[in-house]
Amino acid sequence: MAVDKFICPLLWQHVSCHPDGDLRVCCHGLGHNKIEEGLSIFEADENVLNHGTYKSLRLQMLRGDVPSVCQSCFNVEKIGGESPRLKYLQATGDELENMITETQEDGSIERRPYELDLTLGNSCNFKCRMCSPMFSDKLIETFDHLGLKYNRETVSKIKERWNQKDINIPLLESPHLKSIIFQGGEPLIYRHHLDLLKKLVKSGRAKKMTLSYDTNFSVIPPECLELWKEFKSIELDISLDGVGKTFEYIRYGSDWNKVESNIHQILKSGLSNLRVQFSTLLQAGLVHDLKDLLDFCLELPDNMNRIPKFSLIESPDFLSLNATKKDVWEKSYQQIKNFPVMKLSKNEVAHYQELLKLLGSYQFDPELHFKFLAHTKALDKMNSKGGSYLELINPTP
Repeated sequence: MAVDKFICPLLWQHVSCHPDGDLRVCCHGLGHNKIEEGLSIFEADENVLNHGTYKSLRLQMLRGDVPSVCQSCFNVEKIGGESPRLKYLQATGDELENMITETQEDGSIERRPYELDLTLGNSCNFKCRMCSPMFSDKLIETFDHLGLKYNRETVSKIKERWNQKDINIPLLESPHLKSIIFQGGEPLIYRHHLDLLKKLVKSGRAKKMTLSYDTNFSVIPPECLELWKEFKSIELDISLDGVGKTFEYIRYGSDWNKVESNIHQILKSGLSNLRVQFSTLLQAGLVHDLKDLLDFCLELPDNMNRIPKFSLIESPDFLSLNATKKDVWEKSYQQIKNFPVMKLSKNEVAHYQELLKLLGSYQFDPELHFKFLAHTKALDKMNSKGGSYLELINPTP
């Protein structure tokens, strides 16, 4: 029945916040997807899923409509890709039918959120080329210098809210809470991150709770490793946008050798409740390095899904796949098509095939390419220590 419609289980179980703490539909939503302007994670209670925006979106889905904020997932699915929505549908399984059946005529539900997606402000140690001051305070100077637009009022609110002496998030006290997703910024350097973990351990609920991190994995706080042992499971989603010089170029301020060392260290940590995976944003500045990225991943232990989960960058559009020069795309596409698939596990093959689908959606846009080169040249000049894009795609023998 309604399961065949565009249903996303997140609207029945999940609460997410923007870097400034205001609630949003989810981190994948397009455009202005905040929940009733002003409602924040610092005041939301267990009845939050019955606020108007949630009810309205659930009813839209049950009618068979695709909400505008859900276009990101819809677009991925349209080209045959695996969207976050599909991932959550698979994880929810048969329980989805119960969620739908229990939904009242006005869209209200009795269920309480059991997954919390916390974007812990914008404290970060990198200046990634596809990022903004909204998600990295290190980029404020860069954007100001280049005259790039960003919401200064919101960025100011981020600092004000997340840098307080004490952080109080009522939903962390909920007995229904089973899963927390930490994002940033860089969550592992956020000043109150360890305090939040200690409170969860002290509450006695940690053993039933899964912690997930979207992280650049440039640091591993020693105390963090000890605290993680107290939780049901730990999931690390490490951002891997290239390797070596390309990684350091895209994620300016990073040290590839340090990140690589941290990856090997955590894989040898012996944490029995740990799962590690990689995520990669498919973008113009990375296309040339895809084969080297996959080669690196294949050298890792085969008891994990070594191939990253790839997704298309959507904003800014001039960094997108379609801004890639044709010959750069063609060379990379042929390399990926000829990649030794026989060395991959079943799950790794799925990620590899997803990459092929996304690469296959490429449609060269000369205007975007021109904007990409102009933006890249300006950043290269400012980030002189990071080298240039032309040096990356045309390395000196």
